[in-house]
Amino acid sequence: MRTLYQHFNFTQQPFIWSYENCTTSDFHGYYHWHRGFEWLIIEEGKGNVVVNQQTYPIKPGMVFFFLPHQLHNVHVRVSESSPYVRTTIHLEPSAIASYLNSFTVLKDLFTRVEKGLIRQQAVSLNESMLEAVRSTCSDFDRYSKFRPSIAANEQLGLFMLRMLTILKNDLIPNEGQKSQRRITVSEKVMDWIETHYMESFELDRLAADLHLSKGYLSRIFREETGTSITGYLTVRRLQQACILLQTSNQSIEIIGEKVGLPNVSYFIKLFKKSMGISPHQYRLKL
Repeated sequence: MRTLYQHFNFTQQPFIWSYENCTTSDFHGYYHWHRGFEWLIIEEGKGNVVVNQQTYPIKPGMVFFFLPHQLHNVHVRVSESSPYVRTTIHLEPSAIASYLNSFTVLKDLFTRVEKGLIRQQAVSLNESMLEAVRSTCSDFDRYSKFRPSIAANEQLGLFMLRMLTILKNDLIPNEGQKSQRRITVSEKVMDWIETHYMESFELDRLAADLHLSKGYLSRIFREETGTSITGYLTVRRLQQACILLQTSNQSIEIIGEKVGLPNVSYFIKLFKKSMGISPHQYRLKL
């Protein structure tokens, strides 16, 4: 069973690497979050990435950044003639901090990206940049296969230095990109949910506030994100519940009320179904 929180164990080495992974059928993205900082490099694929209440169209030559504990979804339409090919790395940010100390500009950029201070979380590479990224990934993949336990931190630091050098000029100017592009319907819905997820949900109210029909909202949201409005709302509520379980001593009942799930029995049942454990067990594991 897939749970909303994806656990990664960085005790053996500070990264988890997947190089040019190819999927030709049955790819089902879902909203989730995880501890590590993730970079996703697209070689082939069609669909959308949803992160930070923004929707980005997937196309070859894009790099996405998912912050630790950030809700995101990769929704890809896959077939034999349209495969999904990507390289991903999940890493523990603290493992490479010391290797960036001598490179103040790149260290500052990495910190800003990793802390979410740069809202733009996608870069579209031109051909020369893409070739440089491919070369960097190929070199790192050879290292990972043949020397997996030797100087892992140093090689990860070198990989990040090369990636940041390639991407730095495209990351910084794009900070204000959201105001320069058309905001999608799904982004409007997600922004609305950020304000109202703790309240009882009514599709009629959402549709009225956005001045769109219920049917149109539901259809376009699913097309853009791969899931329903209520499905996204549920995940957002449970993510907030996890934050409150981690950061407060409030009772399970109070936390349920604060995330829009005042029926404590239903809240516990939904949490356990989605997270694999009860809210109480989740709190004990922290």
